[in-house]
Amino acid sequence: MLMLYLPFGFDSAGQWEEWVLWDYVESAAKSFKNEFPTRFLLMLPYPLAFSIDNNSFLGLHLVQFMTLILQLTLAFGILRKLKLRVLYAFLIAALFFVYPVNDLFMSPRYVINNASILWLLLAAYCALDYLEAPRRRTLMGVVLALFFNTGSYEAGLAVIVTLPFFLWLWRGKLGWRQANLAAMWISAAVFKVGYIVLLLVTNRPVYNSSFIESQSPQGASLLGQDLFSTFFGVMTGIYYQTFFDGWREAIASLAENRWLLPTALMLMGVGALAVHLALQDSPAQPPTLQQIGAGLLGGALFIIPAVGVLMWLPAYNSGEMQRLYFYVPGGAAVAVFCLLLLLTAKLTRQRARDYALIALCLALMLPAVSRLFVQHDKYTRSADKKALIYKQILDLVPRPHPGAYLLMISPMTRSELVAEQVSAISMSTQFVSAMRTLYEGNAPVDSIFCRFYDRCTWTWDRTGIFYLHEHDDHWQDTIVLELRRDLTVELVDDPAARYGWDIDIDYNPSQLYDVDAPLPPRAHTMLDGAIRRRAN
Repeated sequence: MLMLYLPFGFDSAGQWEEWVLWDYVESAAKSFKNEFPTRFLLMLPYPLAFSIDNNSFLGLHLVQFMTLILQLTLAFGILRKLKLRVLYAFLIAALFFVYPVNDLFMSPRYVINNASILWLLLAAYCALDYLEAPRRRTLMGVVLALFFNTGSYEAGLAVIVTLPFFLWLWRGKLGWRQANLAAMWISAAVFKVGYIVLLLVTNRPVYNSSFIESQSPQGASLLGQDLFSTFFGVMTGIYYQTFFDGWREAIASLAENRWLLPTALMLMGVGALAVHLALQDSPAQPPTLQQIGAGLLGGALFIIPAVGVLMWLPAYNSGEMQRLYFYVPGGAAVAVFCLLLLLTAKLTRQRARDYALIALCLALMLPAVSRLFVQHDKYTRSADKKALIYKQILDLVPRPHPGAYLLMISPMTRSELVAEQVSAISMSTQFVSAMRTLYEGNAPVDSIFCRFYDRCTWTWDRTGIFYLHEHDDHWQDTIVLELRRDLTVELVDDPAARYGWDIDIDYNPSQLYDVDAPLPPRAHTMLDGAIRRRAN
């Protein structure tokens, strides 16, 4: 994990949700008012990050870093609790960590999802430990971990319901203790679903409720044909991405990977530790073909609940979205490892089988690790580009006067913004959140990013500022900037003349900000890392 961060550091800025969540913590903005009734522990990583550093994204990166390390540790511990050989547990955990399926794995935006996954892994570890040696504190660990998981995200609900059945198939027995623990375990998902249903039937605002409501535009049942047809379509795509396209992308990343040395060092470290574990491992009977087949089937079937419940809803998949498959790497890593066991089953000597398994796992990990380096590079570069745009804004307008608005206009189309990896800046919630966070107490009343063709218009009914070309009275309070196609920012002296608006406006931006004011402190703590990387 450290190797993945060393080339990039821990000081890159945010992408989208990081700015919005930061702004929510500091100013209690309304962006998440519908989310917290169901995800009341969503923000848990942020107070921890702020306690480390409240003036940069360093804390958030460190929380993400530690969360991923703990995930890897718990995955290994769970596999050991399931009585797998230490070498097998280590190799599966390594595959689980690097498995090429999640697009956002190396983005700090994923820290909330990773924290949720961590809680469920902790609950599973405590549950297995309780089955070995029943203790009240372990059972309390199960309860608390499930509470934190369901309270922060609902993607794990289907996994929570199905995990006891996978454990039962694995162990082949169901005693009273296992049955009681399973009932308590499943009740966590049942209570969360019941709570969401209660909010819906009482017309309380619920995040993503529009996805559920839009399943049946003609009043059809939620469990209608559209839902099932979408489910099979979505799952087909996910299986294809998990076992084919994700690996194709990983192999293609080798040509883009500028970090081949740390990639090689990371694999050498994994290989050296795997060889050490193989040498220390005591003789053991090889798994039978029946055991391998059961693991392969179980891992493949686990992918169905692992994607998260919202992935099954038609409206959730109607538009573009980044692949965020939550627990899929767990089942996929088990299935792929079982395939490797089948390939090495003919080797009779344990040492030879172990070395062959290690070699095959390292061969698979090479493109998978390369993909993570390329992904980390992509998100760091994208964040740095946006950070440099923000720095230009702060240089031009170091301190807006109270009551001033900030309007950023760009001639760039949506596709041009995407190509430049700065499309998130055009999302109004992200832009206004970044401005409020960077300016702190001196932020403009509102900050708007506007793409335009011949006129700057906006349709989100938040304030009259979005209709500047029609409302002359707003211009005397508005600072207009332009983001050009080369990503430079310019102060606009006469917007009506520049954009061909046939209106008579009283516009004098020099009266709306203090050009001699010092830069806000966060202009350095949050954005200087991007400037340094650009210089290098």
